[in-house]
Amino acid sequence: MDIFLPLFQEEGAKASGVLHPEGESAAALIERIVNLSPEIILLDGNLAGEVRGTQMVPTLHARMPGVKIIGFSSAESLSVTFMKVQADGFVFKNIDDPDTSINELAWIL
Repeated sequence: MDIFLPLFQEEGAKASGVLHPEGESAAALIERIVNLSPEIILLDGNLAGEVRGTQMVPTLHARMPGVKIIGFSSAESLSVTFMKVQADGFVFKNIDDPDTSINELAWIL
């Protein structure tokens, strides 16, 4: 499934998403992300099952130097955890006012 972000999409740019099905390991998810060769990763804090985005950041940075990894969660407390593991930023997933999240993401990028 592709996810398009028209507000940030420049001509020729491509945005896509990776769904994380229940039961898939963090290692398998990381492989799928690496195979996409993204320049920016918007990484949810809590994925399916026991997989946590914060635990994936160090491996993603090691496997993909130079890729910008942004933590994304409705749990604002995860911002500290994302920054401790060297994420490049954090965006609060504001379900009541999504424009706030979009503006935060635009500012980081």
